[in-house]
Amino acid sequence: MSRVYYVTARITTRAAAEEAYAHMQAQGLHMHVATLTAKDKICFKDENDCDAGACSLCEGYYDRINGAVSDILANETLMTRAVIERYARKHRVCPFEFSLDVAYASDGIISDYNYVFDPRMSLKRLLEEHKRKGVVLVDEAHNLVERGRDMFSADMSIKGYSSAIYFSATLTPLGYYRDMLGVKEEDYTLQVASPFHQEQWDVRLLPLSIRYRDRERSKGAIADMLVGLAEEHQGNILVFFPSYPYLREVYEEFVHRNVHADTLVQSPGMTEPERDHFLEAFQSGQERTLLGFAVLGGVFAEGVDLPGDRLNGVVIIGVGLPQIGAERDVLREYFSGQERNGFNYAYIYPGMNKVLQAGGRLIRTEQDEGLLVLVDDRFAKEPYASLLPDEWRSYRLVEQAGLGKEWTDYEF
Repeated sequence: MSRVYYVTARITTRAAAEEAYAHMQAQGLHMHVATLTAKDKICFKDENDCDAGACSLCEGYYDRINGAVSDILANETLMTRAVIERYARKHRVCPFEFSLDVAYASDGIISDYNYVFDPRMSLKRLLEEHKRKGVVLVDEAHNLVERGRDMFSADMSIKGYSSAIYFSATLTPLGYYRDMLGVKEEDYTLQVASPFHQEQWDVRLLPLSIRYRDRERSKGAIADMLVGLAEEHQGNILVFFPSYPYLREVYEEFVHRNVHADTLVQSPGMTEPERDHFLEAFQSGQERTLLGFAVLGGVFAEGVDLPGDRLNGVVIIGVGLPQIGAERDVLREYFSGQERNGFNYAYIYPGMNKVLQAGGRLIRTEQDEGLLVLVDDRFAKEPYASLLPDEWRSYRLVEQAGLGKEWTDYEF
């Protein structure tokens, strides 16, 4: 039996995989595909009740599971979280264990990276024979670098499966990701040109210093720029910040200016309904400008599709550098010892990937057009400038009121 394992890092991209399967099934594909959801999210009970003898859905589970699996496979082909929950309630079985049993009986599995790469959570009941016939599709593969470190795994391996395909729109620079993902010399690499055109992007650069030491000075100027955007560009705009504290500081400056616009603010630890509410607010044809304040590298910065007039502009504040710390410095020293640029590997490349992902929310179809504002003087300097997509490199300089003298010596 051949099986396709579609693994990703975010719930939003799992939804995209389900949509793709649904589209193919509408064209005649016949596959049973199951989505795996984390236990703490799909469990019907409180976490403390998930104990032997404490949960009625676990008691007698093996008396009811065969009928439950047979029922869902006979009547469904795309078994999303909602479908699995419905059948779990119908047959009174644990939804998490049920999803695993359904997955083992399916042709395709949509799941988090952990179910393939994490030795503590991988699909342990999967026979080696099935692995050898399976294909792993790794979506948004740039995320696998950081996630791999969180798994405390010695290495990451393309192991036991027939083949693995890693893909992402932001595997830039490619040499860095080849090194980090363990790509071998004989492995095949394919780069596909962007389907979008430079004319779809209206790119502006506001050359402020967003370095930590200058943030107190820059937050007022950023708030002024956002007020100008809200007044001049009616529509929906996402504004991405390097951190939650800086987001809150600029947001407070912005609201004190009493601009005629609606706002939404991302907060740490948002629930799925809260995240859905945030995204659902971005609708076309609204009378007032809407600004969504979010963080680089967060749930709204990748895997989110807001096509057409659901999103008219994106503002990216900062070059996304991770916070300086001992772990990052160890990485920098290691790669410097490997005759590579250690600072680029530990800080710049991961940071700029967040920038590319956030900016990628703007143009989702060949008909989309929008405004992209890059706020940081480093975007015009190397190595940051060469890491920008070709479509972003022709930009107009934003002249910020009150900052003229400060930037007279700035060179582009």
